[in-house]
Amino acid sequence: LELSGAADLRDEVKALLVRHGLWTHLDPAIATDDVIAATGRDEKVTADGLGFVLCARPGDVATGQAVEPGALRTAVERLR
Repeated sequence: LELSGAADLRDEVKALLVRHGLWTHLDPAIATDDVIAATGRDEKVTADGLGFVLCARPGDVATGQAVEPGALRTAVERLR
């Protein structure tokens, strides 16, 4: 949701995850570069690259969206 620019929805989902005892942060031992490298091995990677699913609000999603590398790095770093 960080990449979607949906801060209010991101905060709402985070609160739900916390309420149910689920993780909302990356383990500090996991390097940002390793997370980014793993996205390149996703099954949704095509000849055009990796398409992300971005969600502006529930029910309003866009699939196959390209994301700038810097935006992806920032999103991963914000999970720290």
